[in-house]
Amino acid sequence: MNYFDSYRDSRALLVEGVAGGGKSTVIASHAKESVQAGLRTLLITFSASGAQVLQDYMAGQGLHPSSQRDVLRIHTIDGLALQILQQWGDQRYVLKKDYIVRNLLGDVLEQTAVRLDGLDEVFPSRHIHDLNQLLQDIDYFRASAAYRTDDAEEREYMCEGHLHFALPIVALAFSIYENLRERWRPAADSDWRSGLKLPAQARAQGISGFRTEDEAVSDLLAHPRHLDTPGAISRLFNFKYTLIDEFHDTTPLQFAFLTEICARSARIMAVGDKHQNIYGWRGADPELVFALYKQQFTPEVIPLQQSHRFGSTLATALGRLTGSEHWQSLAAHRTAIAHSTQRIDLLLRSLYQAQRLHDTAIICRDSSDLDAIGFQSVAVLAETGFRLSHNLVHTFASRLLTLLVALRLPDAVWPADDLRQATRVFLALPHCLLDDGGREEMLAAIVPPYQQGRAPRQDLAVAGNLRMYIELQLKQEVYTPALRGALQDWLALPDEAPLVPALRQFQSRAGLLKSAAGAARHAVASRRMIRSWEGLLDYLETQQATLAQWPDCLERFRAVYGDKHCIRLLSVEQAKGREFDHVVVYGLNEGEFPARGEDERLERNRFYVAASRARQSLLLAADKTPGRFFLLWQPAANVGRNTV
Repeated sequence: MNYFDSYRDSRALLVEGVAGGGKSTVIASHAKESVQAGLRTLLITFSASGAQVLQDYMAGQGLHPSSQRDVLRIHTIDGLALQILQQWGDQRYVLKKDYIVRNLLGDVLEQTAVRLDGLDEVFPSRHIHDLNQLLQDIDYFRASAAYRTDDAEEREYMCEGHLHFALPIVALAFSIYENLRERWRPAADSDWRSGLKLPAQARAQGISGFRTEDEAVSDLLAHPRHLDTPGAISRLFNFKYTLIDEFHDTTPLQFAFLTEICARSARIMAVGDKHQNIYGWRGADPELVFALYKQQFTPEVIPLQQSHRFGSTLATALGRLTGSEHWQSLAAHRTAIAHSTQRIDLLLRSLYQAQRLHDTAIICRDSSDLDAIGFQSVAVLAETGFRLSHNLVHTFASRLLTLLVALRLPDAVWPADDLRQATRVFLALPHCLLDDGGREEMLAAIVPPYQQGRAPRQDLAVAGNLRMYIELQLKQEVYTPALRGALQDWLALPDEAPLVPALRQFQSRAGLLKSAAGAARHAVASRRMIRSWEGLLDYLETQQATLAQWPDCLERFRAVYGDKHCIRLLSVEQAKGREFDHVVVYGLNEGEFPARGEDERLERNRFYVAASRARQSLLLAADKTPGRFFLLWQPAANVGRNTV
């Protein structure tokens, strides 16, 4: 069915679909018809994966974008903005986010901390998790357009509930980061080329400044040519049809760009599912971009209330969740809904016995629970032979403990990268007061083991020099007094000391995680550090592990990790856009999911996204007092019973 033919009097259409409803197919089929008619068509998506889906569909119809450039273009929103900037001669380096986090954001954090000295808020540490969360906060501050107002109350309204760290920290970090983006030049002795998103720029001359691809829209809208020349962007586009997929993920800033793109289009179609917006804008409004689209284009709204992904039971339940009684399933299979109040290890064992661990995803509200769930799952994974997509070796708790045990066992041989990453986690603790030079010296103390008559293996390392370095530092004021005392006690432990009592004593003596415990309830990074640590200690307690047995524990963690044909452990955000035969929505505890004090619409949308990933079965799980979402679809007679 061609909606443009059915609604000839409407320039703009808004197709509001449901999860698994074939939204991308709708938009691609309309693009196919317009291209075959010789009408210039622009297909635009939020994500690179979404753009790939559309490219594959069009190629399957014999319409390859590369050979149809006169009539068909497929872009992401950010990729198109980047292309325009380059066309206008704005040639900043395009860097990968991982490179920025590891090499540039630490300096931004340091400058922020100096200028906000005395602020009574929990600051991000230099730990990689905190730096990633800080960059996410900077991205949200930009995407929400909060940077455009100097009014403190307006900024608070626009950002409330969406930042990991306090607004004054994020606002200043944003300003410092933007200044760095404008003036940055790569150091000749640095490995900056590895951070390039566009490798061809390695040979470019005279470039200064950088951006990530998803910073391109804000840079374009702030470009002098756009500000000084009305219509500078819209004149670049002369498409008969502009079709926008994944519209629910569009930010307000991207929507401003889209209005410019669509200005000269005869027909416009946006396709999305407003219930899949889990971010919210301007006071947690998850439907803002839909309202802006309706205000700007007065579209004909077309509901798609049929899903091919899940059976009628789940379709009806999700319809009621979102306030609709008309959802239907077009799937040939059923989707069973069950409940469990078991811990994750017992739950996985039950699913294994029921032969329901293949193509299974465990979805949590956010990333703060992933580490703890992973540690609880190790034993049953080892028993069943299944693998988990979450690498427990790379968690905050495992990294820190690796460093502590390496100091205590200085002759033990470790994977060199593990020891370096563990040292970086230790150096990121707020208790560590070393300057950058001291930090580099510590990392340089990690050396390969000596092997007589052989060249040293660079992939292995021992911590003997590292321990000597730290013993010297303990005589100086480069650690807080609490950490200094805790390290001295730790280094005196016997090899056979039980790990858990020793770690709890170290935690208490050092004041470890105190600042994280005092963080705001929205600080996912801090919650994750705490739960990672407690989850690891719980695991070690069940194993009755000693200090000398920690390397064996690490090998166990390595053995249960796998990124293919494995059980997926994901946050709601990571699960967006994906589907699985079997889904476990875990942690539906009272006050946790839905989270106490959070916007009800956003919490509902998070639950909707998690539950709607399921094809054949959906298991709702609470390991504490069940919350509202757990009870939502459970008959009163079954409350508290396991129905796996």
